Parts: sequence; C-alpha cells; structure tokens
Amino acid sequence: MKHATAAVCALLGIASLVLGGLLVVQLQNDDSATHATPPVPERPESPDLPADEQQSAQPPQLESPWLTATAEKTGIPARALQSYVTAEAWAGREHPECGLGWTTLAGIGFVETAHGTIGGSAVDDTGVVGPEIFGPKLDGSVRGTAVITDTDGGRLDGDNEHDRAVGPMQFLPSVWDKMAVDANGDGKKDPHSYDDAAVTAAAYLCAERSITTPEEWTKAVFSYNPDEAYVNAVWQAANKAGTDAAA
Repeated sequence: MKHATAAVCALLGIASLVLGGLLVVQLQNDDSATHATPPVPERPESPDLPADEQQSAQPPQLESPWLTATAEKTGIPARALQSYVTAEAWAGREHPECGLGWTTLAGIGFVETAHGTIGGSAVDDTGVVGPEIFGPKLDGSVRGTAVITDTDGGRLDGDNEHDRAVGPMQFLPSVWDKMAVDANGDGKKDPHSYDDAAVTAAAYLCAERSITTPEEWTKAVFSYNPDEAYVNAVWQAANKAGTDAAA
C-alpha cells in the first residue's frame, strides 16, 4: 500500500526514496517528526452531514461551503477531500470506538499519491482517479523491497507475476480483496475509486481497534506501511492538513 515521490514529500520538508513501493524517508530538521510515537494529528471540526448522508456512505455534495473552503485552505483536491470526509463519517458509524479523523486519511493519501495526482493523474467528479495509479512491481529488483508474487492473476494490478500496489490509497491486491468496501454503492469495489479506496482505508485502520491515543494511532498507520519514517511522514501531512483546515 505504498507509493510516493521526492516531489510529493519535499512539500513537507522530507527527502524520500521509493524502493519498490516501500517509502524510505529521511526527515530533515524537524524535531517534531522524530518521535517514535507522534501525537495524534489535529482533528478539525468536520461538516455536519444531513441525516440521510449520515446513514449512507454516499459522499457529501461538492457544493458544500465547508468542502470548498477546506479544499482551498489545505490544497487537497475537493473531490479527494470529499472522499476522506465520507470515510470519516463511515468509520464513525461502523467503528464508533475507532476515532478516525479525515486528516489521517488525508495524510496517507498525500504521502502515497499526492491525493491521486501523482504522475499527472487526477480525480474526476465521480471520484475515479485516472490515469490509474500503480506502484512498482514488487519483484525485489530494487534493494530493500519485498518480493510479493502475484495474488490476483493480474486482475487488479495488470501483473500476473508479481503484485503492485493500486489506486490512490495504494492497496496491495491481497489486502484489497480482503478489506474492500463498495462505498459509493455502484456495485463495484474499485481501488481506483477514491470513495471506495478511502472507506476501505478507514476499514483497515479501524479494524478491531481505537486510534485515539498516540500509541494506537502509530500502530494503525504502521500496519498500513511498516516503516517508522512513513508513520512520521503521514503524521506531518495529516497534522498540516488539520492545521490548515482550522486556520
């Protein structure tokens, strides 16, 4: 579930190297990012969704003043932000003990694929990211990467020899097949749909746990990508989104 570039991470003062989908980051001159257990990111107030939207995974309307203003303040594409907020609402309903905020999802989405914009991709009004985003082939050809032989017959990642992470939230095919949620109700579980990907990330992070303490939050994000530098990068991105949103 990993994919990023130096250009993305540079926005946070991070130098990064992609090793076959595993993000290796060297944090630069930021003492707040060096803690093994960073504090839980800022969680600004989220929009009050109408009652019918609270009971559904359907995304809130793009015309929402909160959505428009927050997208402008944070630099997160409005349609991606829409999916993060929807996923927070879904988690609050399905896993009320979890305490997941949209900023954590935004932090992951930023570090993984710059909110679905890496390599010239973009999220359209329906929430679909194109061109589709795939991580590097996990064949161990790059030092430090795992070897993950094909688990999906190339159905999701187009590779029938080795797996590749897929979509804006960079899920491995085996994890997607186990955890995927059809968040937008279109009858498909599509890793390239931001709605499906964000809610699936919420399901993964909240699986049988709370993430309301620094230790719990760190453990959850570490499970998404078992690299301490990755956890710190996500924390920086999540906290920045929260701080900017609250400004």
